[in-house]
Amino acid sequence: MLAIKPLHLLVCLIVVVGLVAAVIVASRRR
Repeated sequence: MLAIKPLHLLVCLIVVVGLVAAVIVASRRR
């Protein structure tokens, strides 16, 4: 945890954005 890799951080960010986008799309379709 002390050594945070930029790539790992980028992947986490993409995953979070993807989940949020999926929730927004599902909310709009509903």
